[in-house]
Amino acid sequence: MKYLLQIFVAMSTSLGLQAAESPDPLAWPEAKFQVQVSEEGKKLDEVQAKQGKRYEKILGELSERYQKNGDLEGVLAVKAEVKRFAEAGSLSKADISERPELRAVQRAAWEALNKVEAERKKVELRLLQQYGRTLVALKKKLTQAGEIEAAVRARKRADELKARIGALREGADSQLKWSPPLEQNFDLSDLDSLAKHWRWKAGFKAAADGLRADRGPANELESRFKMKGDFEVRLKFHFGRAQFSNTGGTWMVVCGQRLNITNGWRGFDADIRVRRVGSKLFFNNSGKTSEIPIPDGKLYEPTSFLLWWRSRSCHFKELSVSAKSVLRD
Repeated sequence: MKYLLQIFVAMSTSLGLQAAESPDPLAWPEAKFQVQVSEEGKKLDEVQAKQGKRYEKILGELSERYQKNGDLEGVLAVKAEVKRFAEAGSLSKADISERPELRAVQRAAWEALNKVEAERKKVELRLLQQYGRTLVALKKKLTQAGEIEAAVRARKRADELKARIGALREGADSQLKWSPPLEQNFDLSDLDSLAKHWRWKAGFKAAADGLRADRGPANELESRFKMKGDFEVRLKFHFGRAQFSNTGGTWMVVCGQRLNITNGWRGFDADIRVRRVGSKLFFNNSGKTSEIPIPDGKLYEPTSFLLWWRSRSCHFKELSVSAKSVLRD
């Protein structure tokens, strides 16, 4: 969490937080932010330390196997990696060996450590967003109270946070392999082709008139890609009557929002269209449109598409996606 700690030090200095009894109205939000940074940082440091110890343990076991097999080069390679990791405390792609067994161990450790770093970035972004919203609300209250100088400082700090948040998002995007725009009406008569883009639990059978599946306990259809920015997903399907009156719930999840299609148990036909435009979702369920705001925490996250149903037979007749950019599995 070093980035957040640096930000806090800079803020404390510029705002003149010299004493706990400071009357500065920005002091309490700053202090709360510092506590959150410290607590979250400690948690992630502990996770990272455990991953590092696990990696060292597995390297030791691998060295023993190499020694038992009389593989001197293997023993020396592991010894060198143990020394390098102890000094650097990190693992990058450039450090990964060409030796198959050692390479497999290193790659698994690299992926585990990368997950911790990715979580750090997510936590950093979340805390900055929360703090930014606090400052914006505080700016309004200070302005209403006539404390203009403090309101100006709150605005300045909120703008600085906004710049940092933008840099974080751009950095995250630059490390992802985004594909060109996706414009596709999927062929529902070809399961092999469909499986490249979607995963499902239902026992689908493909036919010229679409996908069909018998009644099941709990079924899902989920994209194998995540969409960035504006998009549109369209489905046309028929669902049979639910086996029991309390098992008819059918919904979708996109951008962190659960969109109910029906809670009833009768069979139904549906023409579904979900569009994202900026910070809003437009959910059209067979002619009735709802407008749903996307939560701040989900605005800049790529999203998959999930459809869930249970105890119903189904017949999918159309499935199409239009997205500016996608991130594939």
